[in-house]
Amino acid sequence: MISYRKAATEDCAALALVKQKVWQATYRGIYSDSKIDNYSLTENEQYFFSLIQTSDISLFVAHRGKEIIGYMCCGKPLHPFREYRQELALLYVLPEYQGHGVGKALFSIARQQFEAVFCREFFISVNRYNLNALNFYLHLGGLVAEIDEDKPDKSEVQIKLCFKISPQSE
Repeated sequence: MISYRKAATEDCAALALVKQKVWQATYRGIYSDSKIDNYSLTENEQYFFSLIQTSDISLFVAHRGKEIIGYMCCGKPLHPFREYRQELALLYVLPEYQGHGVGKALFSIARQQFEAVFCREFFISVNRYNLNALNFYLHLGGLVAEIDEDKPDKSEVQIKLCFKISPQSE
């Protein structure tokens, strides 16, 4: 059974490992081999630790037993975009769990977090060459707001997708 909870500092090593596995499976051929091969678990552990410590950002994990199989960050934008006050970022799911509703569940958790702070819109940045992720977000209702100019380093090329949250009828 897959469960979801807020990330804790003791999750940082597992989060860094999930990110590494997703990069290897998803971004080989998009990111440079050296970027993937030189991925630093230690630096990424520290990055996740800093996210967990940030009060206006929430990091959630998907886990099966004690194994973390995915995660998602939501809250104050990591990379501000236009007037948006909220961002869903870093939605990663291990390849063997993709297509099983884990990403949708994490997306739903973020949406609930946004609704709780009366946010009516948020954005996501997705690599334009990660077609699976792009199609996933488009299927969930994302509207393309901006496409960054193509660059030699394909890890930098992003598409910004915006989502509207309709007020719940009372």
